[in-house]
Amino acid sequence: MYDDAHADWGHRDNILAKTHWAVSIGIEFNGRRITFVQHFEGEAAQADGPPVLDQTGELCLPLNKRETRITIAYDPLPTPKTPTQIDALSSYCTGGGFTVHCPKSFAARILEPLPSGQYYPSLTANEVVAGRWIDSPICFMVTVRMGSLLK
Repeated sequence: MYDDAHADWGHRDNILAKTHWAVSIGIEFNGRRITFVQHFEGEAAQADGPPVLDQTGELCLPLNKRETRITIAYDPLPTPKTPTQIDALSSYCTGGGFTVHCPKSFAARILEPLPSGQYYPSLTANEVVAGRWIDSPICFMVTVRMGSLLK
């Protein structure tokens, strides 16, 4: 199995990168074929606590380091599939789950508020400007109204 895998040094360097702090491994078997998926986590902030989404659609993210961009991905829940459907799935995509085609964009992108009197000239349907963007030596917290993105 290993000889069939993508096993060059670039791949090994990626796996061993010091920026990776977690790895997720998925294993699927359909009775005839076994598939392995590796997803390396890194170069992202870990949360100091769980994200909080209140009933008004306000999202609060307590992070342990400042982020220059924040994107939100939505992975659909798994659905039952036949062996033929599983065979057709070639990749796992953040924001798309196991699929044939990966989505081109994230579910949402949170932007840092601009200084008073300045505005973003245009926002896409999945961009929202944070209401609070707290950056202190001990924490980084973002609060944003997600209502328009939760439809």
